[in-house]
This record gives sequence, structure tokens and C-alpha cells, in this order.
Amino acid sequence: MVQDAARKGERLSQAGERASRAAERLARRVEEEAAEGEALALRLAPILPATQSAPLPAPVELRLLGEVPRPADDERHGRPNEERP
Repeated sequence: MVQDAARKGERLSQAGERASRAAERLARRVEEEAAEGEALALRLAPILPATQSAPLPAPVELRLLGEVPRPADDERHGRPNEERP
């Protein structure tokens, strides 16, 4: 009975190793095919001349969280905010 359990354990171990190797082969094939697919997509993508490229988005002013809002121009130059005629 112990011998049967030992043989069964050995068969399970071998089957696990085979499954592991098969999974590794499959993962390598998927990675290779993904790389080939990316390369194909790059080759098939249309090439736009520089004059037809999409316009750049407008720059966005970034600020830190918790930042105090900037003072008005007069306050930055040391003059109090006064009403102007």
C-alpha cells in the first residue's frame, strides 16, 4: 500500500513537471506572438507627414495640492491692492 502511494506520488510529480514545462512553452509563444503583433501594427500604421500631425493640446497649469493661490499682480510687487481710477 505504501508502495502504491509512492508510485502515485511519483506519477503526480511527473505530470506536474510536464504541465509546468507546457505552461512555460505556451507563455513564451504568447510573448513572441505579442511582440510580432506589435511590430506588425507599427508597420501597418499610417505615417502622417509633419504638417498633418495632430495639434498639441493646450498646456495645463499644474499646482500642488494644498498650495495657496497666487496673489494678484499688485500684491506680488509689494503694493497693496488699490482701486485704480
